[in-house]
Amino acid sequence: MFPLSTLLLQANHTPGFLLSIPPYIWVRRTIEILLFVSMVLIVERLMRGKRLRVKGLLCLLGIIVYFGVAAAIRLPVENLFVTHSSVQGAFNYTRDGVIADSLDGEDSTLVIYPYRIVYDEHELIGYLYDILPRTEKGWKMANPRNRIDEIKRHENTEFNSSAGKYSVTIVRREKLQGYYVIIKLHSSIAGEEGVVDNLESQFQMFIEPDGVYAGTVWWVTYLESLDENYEIFIDGEPVEFRSRFSNLTEWFESHKTGGVKGTVLLTTA
Repeated sequence: MFPLSTLLLQANHTPGFLLSIPPYIWVRRTIEILLFVSMVLIVERLMRGKRLRVKGLLCLLGIIVYFGVAAAIRLPVENLFVTHSSVQGAFNYTRDGVIADSLDGEDSTLVIYPYRIVYDEHELIGYLYDILPRTEKGWKMANPRNRIDEIKRHENTEFNSSAGKYSVTIVRREKLQGYYVIIKLHSSIAGEEGVVDNLESQFQMFIEPDGVYAGTVWWVTYLESLDENYEIFIDGEPVEFRSRFSNLTEWFESHKTGGVKGTVLLTTA
């Protein structure tokens, strides 16, 4: 979340910037300002005629209440009464931009979107992903407290395989069903039969049209469940799971019981 000072500074250098600020930020900045003014007026009124010690306690209480409420409003309370009719609408409630591609899961949608950064006076474009909750009536904002868990990828930077340079990531968002498999091929384009798994999943392809890694190919699919027997093959080469646990069974047991989440690397055999 951007602090108000950062937003105003960027607005001074970007024409039309304030018009593009997502509603999520406007709502919370408005609430914070109203809350701050209200707390100042309430505390000032309560402090009239009070002793210095009591005034100090009232100021401390006001500060605690202000920051407590300010932290609470970071949560997507709008989800209680707002449902977006499209995944693009839910996406734009919290950030600007256009979704490049998406894939629906059981109760969620994986979205791939471009992001822009300025480095050394040059604007660079890259692509990221997010997972948004989906209901029968539409889409919701993602709760930032429900983080995206990764069975962490290993990026193959060697060119000694037919698949070339690639990365594999399996992700899920807490409190939502299923997993998403994300394979990014940086140096070659595997044919439709080149990315397969042992569940005969249907992989969806997306090619980055521009940016720093233009031409990078994403292959994504959704899994209702995942266990230690899952296998992926890229151009016929198996991807082997390894982790700091002795095997994937230990990782899954730790994951299910809420223990320490292991980092699982994916490497070619």
